Order: sequence, then structure tokens, then C-alpha cells
Amino acid sequence: MAVRINALQEVSSQVDRASRTAYPNDTGPKQPPRAAEEPAEGPSPQPEMLTPDEAARLLRVNRKTIYAAIRDKKLPGVLQLGPRAVRIRRSALLGSGLGQPVGSLNRSGV
Repeated sequence: MAVRINALQEVSSQVDRASRTAYPNDTGPKQPPRAAEEPAEGPSPQPEMLTPDEAARLLRVNRKTIYAAIRDKKLPGVLQLGPRAVRIRRSALLGSGLGQPVGSLNRSGV
């Protein structure tokens, strides 16, 4: 039994030596080469069309408020893409009065 263990250890050390000589610079798994990073030109542009959840985060209101405004047709710039797909134009959303405090509107409602 001791002879068998010694033989296995010898074979194992020979395999280790052979692999080191066959691949002398092998240090482990290969990493893909990194692509040249482009210089950042500032923050990435914001999307023009928003989902109702994104619009709610932008205005800091509950998403149910956005859906209620869409249902009541109080929200401008709404694009109905399908029965469950809705997009809202960012520029129309920021120009609307939705999400502003009541005191920020003047008495004429404008």
C-alpha cells in the first residue's frame, strides 16, 4: 500500500512539473483583454420617454398618483403603446403642474 501511495505522489509531482514547463506563464484563469475605455463626456443623457414608475420617482410621488393622473387625463405627454405599456414624455412631465406643492400655483391656477 505504501508503494502505491508513493507511486501516486510521484506521478502527481511529475504532472505538476510537466504542466509548469508546458505553461510557464500560466497564473490561472485567463481574463479577457480590457477594451480601451472612452473618456467620459459627462453624465449620460436622460431618456426622453419614461415609464410610470420612473415618472413617479422623478416627481417624488407615488406611482398610483401617476396612474390616476393618466386615467383622469391630467398628465400631458402620455403615449399608450399597448393595453399595459405606457410611456410619458419627460419634457411634458416636467412642464406640468403635477407633483408641485399647491402653494406654488398662483390664485388663477396657472
